[in-house]
Amino acid sequence: MSDFTQGPFSVAETRHKYDIVIRGPKNEPIALVLIAGFSKKEGAANANLLAAAPDLLEALKRCKFDSLNMTLEDREFCRAAIAKATGEQP
Repeated sequence: MSDFTQGPFSVAETRHKYDIVIRGPKNEPIALVLIAGFSKKEGAANANLLAAAPDLLEALKRCKFDSLNMTLEDREFCRAAIAKATGEQP
């Protein structure tokens, strides 16, 4: 599945002191991170993690798991993460 907005994503402004806007490559808002119930620091960390998602997915896709010195469990974990991010079955 590739119906998601392609990156890069960026953390934009905090609105109303309880949510953070994540913007796509054309500066369009694509997600809103709710801080309510979290500290502002934790909310900002969550927003940064979400904004990094396209880059993290691309990094995983570029890995050649069979040529890396990884355990089978680690390889399967990486493949499952890609499948989860793309909406495919692991």
